[in-house]
Amino acid sequence: MESQTTILTRRILLYLRALGHPAWRQNTVGVRGRTIEKESRGIADIVWIEKSTGRHCEIEIKQGKDELNQAQIDHRSAVLKANGAHWEIRSFREFESLIKDLTTQQQFAILKRQND
Repeated sequence: MESQTTILTRRILLYLRALGHPAWRQNTVGVRGRTIEKESRGIADIVWIEKSTGRHCEIEIKQGKDELNQAQIDHRSAVLKANGAHWEIRSFREFESLIKDLTTQQQFAILKRQND
């Protein structure tokens, strides 16, 4: 049986890909006997490229009382510092709201450029 996190991750990936965004699951779960490169620690569950801007975006899936750990907080800070985008998502409804807001912002930016 799949976890709620896995199901949510798959739904978001399908949605992003249906919209034409290159998107993939970034699996960085530790495996006994293997080490994770320092640069990979904290990377979000979903990485995608916003198709109209080329912006690097990441989504960290969290469920219940789960919170970002220090490596995830540090990685989020690095992504934001590099003008990328990073969100913590807990439900598909929250993700849909995010996409709606992003679409509205992009449409506004296009109109602004046309009027400049």
